[in-house]
Amino acid sequence: MTEHAMLEHALIRLDDAAAHLEIDPDVIEKLKFARETTKVRLMIRMDDGSRKSFLAWRCRYDDTRGPTKGGIRFHPDSTADEVETLAFWMTVKCAVMNLP
Repeated sequence: MTEHAMLEHALIRLDDAAAHLEIDPDVIEKLKFARETTKVRLMIRMDDGSRKSFLAWRCRYDDTRGPTKGGIRFHPDSTADEVETLAFWMTVKCAVMNLP
């Protein structure tokens, strides 16, 4: 499985759905890529006073309908692919429900 397997699977579903709808191909192309994905390190002071570093991801997927839909994750096993995929699905869900 590739590093981007989750998002690749989601985009296959997008192509499958688009085949049944009259959607401008430019819209589909735009939905294939996150607007911005940021990787940061959070320095957190632990209960014992020590500091620990955590990798964190934030994705802003699409702003066509207003505020960007996206997500924030900080977990040792989290990846950019996971965060981008969750942000993609949030974008789709909001569009289906006609939310900004």
